[in-house]
Amino acid sequence: MAESVQAAWTEYQDSRQRALAALNAPQLEDADQPVDESGLAQLDVHSDALRIAIADGLNSDDSGTRQLAMLQLQAAAIQDLDLASRLASQEISSGLVSLEEGGRPETLSEADLAGLDAILATPQHLGISAVVDYRSAALESVDPAVFKETVSQAITRIVTDGSTVAAKMLSGLLELPGSAILDAVDKTVGLIFGEVGDKVRRLVKWAVKLVLRAIEKLLSIFGSSADAARAKVGEWIKGLDETKIDDLLSKLFGVEAIKARIDTEIDARGAAAAAAGKLDPCSEQVGQLAARLHKQMEVLDKLAWVVDKAQGWLVTLAPPWGAAGVAAGYVVASGYAVFATEDYLDVREGGLLDLVPGVQHSVDGALA
Repeated sequence: MAESVQAAWTEYQDSRQRALAALNAPQLEDADQPVDESGLAQLDVHSDALRIAIADGLNSDDSGTRQLAMLQLQAAAIQDLDLASRLASQEISSGLVSLEEGGRPETLSEADLAGLDAILATPQHLGISAVVDYRSAALESVDPAVFKETVSQAITRIVTDGSTVAAKMLSGLLELPGSAILDAVDKTVGLIFGEVGDKVRRLVKWAVKLVLRAIEKLLSIFGSSADAARAKVGEWIKGLDETKIDDLLSKLFGVEAIKARIDTEIDARGAAAAAAGKLDPCSEQVGQLAARLHKQMEVLDKLAWVVDKAQGWLVTLAPPWGAAGVAAGYVVASGYAVFATEDYLDVREGGLLDLVPGVQHSVDGALA
């Protein structure tokens, strides 16, 4: 599994570098000159092959491998989106297409791209611990009171990180036309981007294909629940506005109920668990979970930035379906922010991801 990911990643990187080099070709300056699209077609194939290879890690028996696969699919999606904006930018810079002021594509820094490369280059068998360096504070021993506070802090951090990114995604979604949001929820991404692709040509056509590939990578995290995830987001946004986002997320995560249940369990069985030496390793586990979700949301926040920067050219160059394409990106990313947070908390009611043995699982195991 890990070798296939590394091979797919190498092929994608090679295709990406060739595509970037081709952006300097003289014929791109002339709208009447044909563009050699063979390299971009190959890049499209390698992008999808990378998705398939990474997504295979979601089926691993090892939780660390599954969490790394979740992170790698996000990183690969960002790479696709960034390259899409670079392709669109070339057409705009050449004057072959026009864009309103403020809509010109912005792309990631070399440092940001290097960080994504490092995630994607990590062999999956090493798991997420290879990219998330967590070291807990040294404690001689964890008593029930300290354990309760440690768990509470981990839950708070997970919910804060997840809520911050989810709110940003939902806010971006709400800024789009209602019709675009409805299309993003009701229509398949293949149909949406097929319509967009019919309205553009040359490099922008391939840029649109890369945006589709990016969204497909995020959808892969949900597996067979992908359509259900999009439908859930559709339910959340009915009647939603900026003032109601925090209340929505609070209701979805149910933090106070989780903390109250765990506190009751610790009060009842914490002393026995401490005597058996079970609280120390569990404290380490919940701290790791908070750090790993933080990394997931850190990368997803970068994806939010890239989607926002792609919005200007995608909406302007391919109306009205371009707006639906952007909305599709926000819908899937919003769903991931919420469902990944629920997964790390072990909120199972209504949750659509079950890839991580989360906080409640870890605590229940220590207290058993």
